[in-house]
Amino acid sequence: MGHRADSIRKRISSVIASALLLALLLSALFIVLHADHECEGDGCEICALINLCERSMRALSCALVPLACLYTEVLISGAYTRQPAFSKGCVSLVLLKIRLND
Repeated sequence: MGHRADSIRKRISSVIASALLLALLLSALFIVLHADHECEGDGCEICALINLCERSMRALSCALVPLACLYTEVLISGAYTRQPAFSKGCVSLVLLKIRLND
């Protein structure tokens, strides 16, 4: 698997995680803003939307916790397994610590 595929996979997972987090935050915001509405009784649309937001928050929180743990593990393991730049064929005088005196 190449570096480009890993980069694309990281971007996709970060977009998905961001979208899930945004949905979670917007659901919470809707509940807070409409918590003191005047209920119309049976068939109240605001109550139905609050109920939907609560259910989606429960479902999203169950999805975000494992995703956050996995992403953290990938970041930590990636930090320890990085190879030096010169092992990939990118050699420069700076990496070799060669001084260029006049």
